[in-house]
Order: sequence, then structure tokens, then C-alpha cells
Amino acid sequence: MEKEVRIYIKGNQYIEGGAASEESVVSVTAFGKLYDRNGKLYVAYEEVTDEEPVPDKVMLKISDSSFEMTRKGLLTSNFIYEKETAHKSDYVTPFGIFKMSVFTKDLSISVTEEKINLHAVYDMEINDEFAGENETFIEITVI
Repeated sequence: MEKEVRIYIKGNQYIEGGAASEESVVSVTAFGKLYDRNGKLYVAYEEVTDEEPVPDKVMLKISDSSFEMTRKGLLTSNFIYEKETAHKSDYVTPFGIFKMSVFTKDLSISVTEEKINLHAVYDMEINDEFAGENETFIEITVI
């Protein structure tokens, strides 16, 4: 099974006091493909930013209890979001490699025939230093 999808991602980074500042909100819309393999859902798409016109290839791997986002390109990363679990990985940039840790405090995954909604609230560390609480919403819609 392969379906064309629209991917909308919104991320918030919270500052002290728990309020999101306007500068901390990022959103991206992309189009890609949805696959179902061995009981897991995969969403593949390319992401282009204003700063870098060369697209990164992104793969979402979704299971019942977690999702994983792998990015390859100018930035290379692999983040796993699994409730009450910390996952460490390298974040590779043109400026060097950073050790990242994501501790997912809350996670919800909703899958229907027409839409997938992912929501994660997590703490992030960069090189073993707390970098803030984050929240990511991902909506994948069959088109």
C-alpha cells in the first residue's frame, strides 16, 4: 500500500515559565508517501527550508507506542519518541556533531484510514545540558 500524503509539523520550544515565545514556534508543510510494512507505518518526504534550498530526506516510522524521525541531508539526525523513555543520538551539522537526548514525557498516536496524528512532549538535552521542553504535533493526511 502506498498513499500520497500531506505532512504538517508544528514544533514549540518552551521558555522558562511554560509559555511559548513567538520565536520558538516552527511549522513545516510537505508532501510525501505513506507505506505500511510489517505492521509499521512509514512516511517519506523531503523538507526544504528558507536557509538551505537542498532538501533533507525525512522518514517517519510509526508504531503503536512510538515514532521515529530520521533526517538525512545537510542535517542528519535520528530521534525516537517513546513515552517515559530517553533516547540518545548524534545530530550532525556542518558545524559539528552534537550529542542529543530526547526524553518523551507524553505521547499520543492516533491512526485512521485518512489521517495520522502524532503529539509528543519531551525534554531535550544537547551535549548533556538541558536545552528545554519541546512539543511536536505532526498531522499526516491522505490526499
